[in-house]
Amino acid sequence: VFSNMEGTRDRGFRWGNVMQALLFGVFHLVIFKLIDLDLDFPTFLFVVIFPTLLGWFWGYLNEKLGNGSIFPSWFSHGIGNSISYAIIAYL
Repeated sequence: VFSNMEGTRDRGFRWGNVMQALLFGVFHLVIFKLIDLDLDFPTFLFVVIFPTLLGWFWGYLNEKLGNGSIFPSWFSHGIGNSISYAIIAYL
């Protein structure tokens, strides 16, 4: 029934992408809270908002450019983590 509705797939993707991006950001907050860090507001923005935006971008990248494959976001997430850890190691 719903497969014949025009635009349903795109709306489903948009809603799903927003939800997974929000979860991605919240999980990053949980990780920081589990190690008991007190986050000031700028750090909160960096720890939650930045991953949320990246999660949305990566979801879009996977669906529209990666044909549903998780490889583009998996690869770029790994590079981002490697760069972050390298910066932290030398601070």
